[in-house]
Amino acid sequence: MGVCPVDGRLASGQRSAVEAPFAPIRTCLVPACYVCGERGAALYANVQDPLQFVPGLWTVVRCVNDRCATMWLSPMPIPDDIARMYQNYATHEDHEDSFARRTFNRARRGYLYHKLGGARPALADIALGMGFYLYPPRREDVEFPLRQLGCGNGRKLLDVGCGDGSLLRMMLQYGWSCEGLDFDDGAVRNAARKGLRVAWGTLEEQRYAEAAFDAITLSHVIEHVPEPLALLSECRRILKPGGRLVLVTPNSQSLGRKMFGWSWSHLAPPYHLRIFSPHSLSTLASRAGFRTVRTATLARTFESVAIESVRIRLGKKFSVLDSRPAAIRLPAMLLQCLVWAALQLRPNDGEEILLTSQ
Repeated sequence: MGVCPVDGRLASGQRSAVEAPFAPIRTCLVPACYVCGERGAALYANVQDPLQFVPGLWTVVRCVNDRCATMWLSPMPIPDDIARMYQNYATHEDHEDSFARRTFNRARRGYLYHKLGGARPALADIALGMGFYLYPPRREDVEFPLRQLGCGNGRKLLDVGCGDGSLLRMMLQYGWSCEGLDFDDGAVRNAARKGLRVAWGTLEEQRYAEAAFDAITLSHVIEHVPEPLALLSECRRILKPGGRLVLVTPNSQSLGRKMFGWSWSHLAPPYHLRIFSPHSLSTLASRAGFRTVRTATLARTFESVAIESVRIRLGKKFSVLDSRPAAIRLPAMLLQCLVWAALQLRPNDGEEILLTSQ
């Protein structure tokens, strides 16, 4: 199940070192599915980096086992070259300082006050929070991961792939003792400037003590790592008995992927090495030693996925910080509500997989 040996080849269409902003990314062919071992069939060819930082054209393949339905890059970047792809990645940016993010955080405080109690926020924040009762799909985003973990009361949380530290800051407010980890050094510097306790590198490199944490969160991380089973196994080792893993990742069976095809923003080559289905992800978690594994799918990101997927199809650079006029956002919000409603009948069609394990 490991990553294939380096063959030194470039991704199809990769530019030369003279043309590229950095040395070309080395790749290797990955003919077999990481989860079930079946072969992969080409699904999307000649797909570009939506951020337009890493040059080249990439091929996404899909497991021929429809029950597994795992998707992956082949050729795939070799592990030694992955860190270089993140020189300009969005985790360097401070999302917390945008007006939209500040307003969202205020509304979230107001909404969570209704749900969890605690210190009373400003009356304006409470009023803003009431709006989430009118927009069910966004409540999934507001409640994550407190709905799965609850208030901390001093318990220890590790956020793997902490990015700019926004989740850490929120969980600190709800009583968790928090640490963060990211393999992107720019993201670590960004989070550390905010006074957060963060480390750089892979989870295995940290050598945390066994049973060190009460909870571990991985939000959009596992699709970036070359050895996801090793990651999950290490999570299991450092969780306390009864501790909980909460993981969110794109869903290979989502309605968005079926609607947008090659321009689906969650494809994100070459950053997303593998995209799992609910079945294949739960299979990996079980192999890693988790006894209780539950999966569901979420519609919470469909609004942004729809907007960014259309931008990618039009050849525009992906950016989560770009302004989104109401004429674009309102149809996307309506579509997100329809997708959320559809999940009540087709529960595996959401944009993201939510996995909780103990």
